[in-house]
Amino acid sequence: MHTIFTFLVFWILFVTGVQAQIVPANLHDYSIAHYTDENGLSQNSIKSIYKCHNGFLWLLTENGILRYDGTKFNPISDSTNMRRGIRYTSLHVINRPGQEKIFAQSDNLQYLRIYHNYMVSDSTIEDDLPEKFSIRHFPDIYRTSGTPDSHYSFNIPRTLLIPVTEEEGSFYTIRSNSVDFYKNHQQYGHINYAFTNLGRIFRLNNRLYYHRPDNSFDCVSEKRVNTIPVHGDILSNPGFHNRGNLIVFWNNNNNQVFFSLDDVIYHVEANSNGSL
Repeated sequence: MHTIFTFLVFWILFVTGVQAQIVPANLHDYSIAHYTDENGLSQNSIKSIYKCHNGFLWLLTENGILRYDGTKFNPISDSTNMRRGIRYTSLHVINRPGQEKIFAQSDNLQYLRIYHNYMVSDSTIEDDLPEKFSIRHFPDIYRTSGTPDSHYSFNIPRTLLIPVTEEEGSFYTIRSNSVDFYKNHQQYGHINYAFTNLGRIFRLNNRLYYHRPDNSFDCVSEKRVNTIPVHGDILSNPGFHNRGNLIVFWNNNNNQVFFSLDDVIYHVEANSNGSL
């Protein structure tokens, strides 16, 4: 695990307001700029972010969606929804070789597909899931795109659904006491596990992790639960060993995880054995 600067820092800074110390391997290789609603953003609170295959950053705020091309922010707003007081909660993607679709979800559980300069109502993202997991019919199922997620922090779902965005028909369904594993639309595993907080679950590659309150991490598979070791720069931070306020920033759309601890951001990678 190494401390590096990458595009997800956009999201970390604006979601939490943390003034983080970002330490690249070579700071001189990076250019850092600070953006607010005074120089490009439609609103300062970024709820979700995605980097597409063409290199654009798609940013979701409460006041609409922006496409950042490296120079300027281009608004892609749906004025009809905004006039009705509807807010966007998250971005969701289908992210596979040769197939990329970006969707925004609103707080009334409507999906809109995002094109280059406009959005249209489109719920085909749910075609990737069995009908029994459609939020159109079962609103107690919540499809998450990462953490922190203010929506299910205040509206705790009975079932959390985590798609593996790189694989068609692969996903996890998680309840407070169990996990079901799906591949090619078929369930292939089940394990009992008591989660005290669904907001502490994240996916990295094809593994599911749970951040325990003591800053240890469990890797949850269909066969067993293993407490896994953490390696790297974060071990030199006293807050990690003293149960400091470690925050996990997880972007499921881009398969990225960061830790924030004592104003330092750490980029997290999974080793072949599941350790971090």
